Amino acid sequence: MTKCQQMYIHCMNQKLYHLSGADHEDFVSIVCSARNAYEINPNGAQQFKEWLQSIRKSKSCKKDLWQQIQTALQNNSK
Repeated sequence: MTKCQQMYIHCMNQKLYHLSGADHEDFVSIVCSARNAYEINPNGAQQFKEWLQSIRKSKSCKKDLWQQIQTALQNNSK
C-alpha cells in the first residue's frame, strides 16, 4: 500500500508540473479523493500532509490553486 501511495505522489507531482488553469478543478478533486485513500494506511495521514506541503512548496502550485485545494479539503472534511 505504501509503495502504491509513493507512486501516486510521483504521478501527481508530474501532473502538477504540467497543469494548466483549466485543469485545476480536476486536480483539486483528485487531491480530495486521495486523502480518503491515504487515511486507510496507518501512516497515510502523515504522508498525505507531507505531500500537501510538497505541493504547496512547488513552483508549479500557484496561490489560487493552493487556495482551491485548501477550501476543497476543508469543505470535504465536514
